[in-house]
Amino acid sequence: MEWGEHEFVLASVVPSRPRPGFRLALYRALDFGVFRSRLIALIWVIVGVALAAQKHYLDHFGGWRPVLSAILAILLWPLLLLGINLHIHK
Repeated sequence: MEWGEHEFVLASVVPSRPRPGFRLALYRALDFGVFRSRLIALIWVIVGVALAAQKHYLDHFGGWRPVLSAILAILLWPLLLLGINLHIHK
């Protein structure tokens, strides 16, 4: 095979740019939805880290229990606001 044949096959596999109109609006809506969900997840984790640090879940990591407690506190931070203790003890 020569180079020209590979170029033709590669060009047929690479998706083309979206056509203007409804499809473009749909692509933009999907891109914004992905961006929005990632932004919400990032804010969720940042607030969780801040609250976990405030409640002393990120102070001492001497084993697997404090690490697991910190992960739970970061992911389930609304429970910390309700006063629920997520420290894992023996």
